[in-house]
Amino acid sequence: MNLEEACKALGINKRDYSQEKIKVCYRKMILNHHPDRGGNEQKFKKIIEAYNFLKNYTPSKSYSSAKQNTKTKPKRNVFDEKRQKRRTKPADPQDVIIPIEVSVEELHKGFEQNVKYRRRKACDNCYGSGCYICDGQLHHQSLEVSVYIHSTLMNDDNEIIYKGFGEITYEAADLVIKLNIVKSKFSLTTEENIKFPIVTSTASVSKNQTHVLVNTLDSTVKVAIPEDHKNILRLKGKGLKFDTSKGTIRGDHHVILKYN
Repeated sequence: MNLEEACKALGINKRDYSQEKIKVCYRKMILNHHPDRGGNEQKFKKIIEAYNFLKNYTPSKSYSSAKQNTKTKPKRNVFDEKRQKRRTKPADPQDVIIPIEVSVEELHKGFEQNVKYRRRKACDNCYGSGCYICDGQLHHQSLEVSVYIHSTLMNDDNEIIYKGFGEITYEAADLVIKLNIVKSKFSLTTEENIKFPIVTSTASVSKNQTHVLVNTLDSTVKVAIPEDHKNILRLKGKGLKFDTSKGTIRGDHHVILKYN
């Protein structure tokens, strides 16, 4: 990928761009083209590749000479078949799993993070089954990619999946960002009848109190305490954002009342 292709992938002008503009365009396009939101997987990969290229790009480096320096594969002769070792079954590609600690507030706002990892990659000629080039050996790649953490990208298992960024043999596995929700003033709980995690918090009240101030993910709101509350207040649409087949929705925020 060169400068012109990278800028085109992110929709910016190659003669007028900055690191801040690159980040803004990247965040916008990765949300619009994520495969879990109905986007094109190949375009999604190209957006990530373009961002990581532009983030490390310096004008002094020449990327155009890469094509001239590529070496052609050695030609096979009539004796290659005799020397070739018996082929084996290609190794199964494994997902690369990276744990990241995140709070509910960070999930709501969204943030960008660089992750470094190593993956196995098979030979492009035989996909790891064994040939005269690789002899069935997988080599390791060190990668650094930028991932975007947001509740709209999270699945039911608290994971964000980047398809095709895991190990590569006869097919490409995935890069799985495993989110570990750390303690904060908000927490996440699940209930059987509710698909998405529920934001929960606590509030201290007195016996004769009729209203309570509740800190939500967006602001502080004043909520009336009904008589049949059963020590729980349900604030509809005040939780995290989630993508569904009907579009983006917001979950609920449950407030547990603790009496003084």
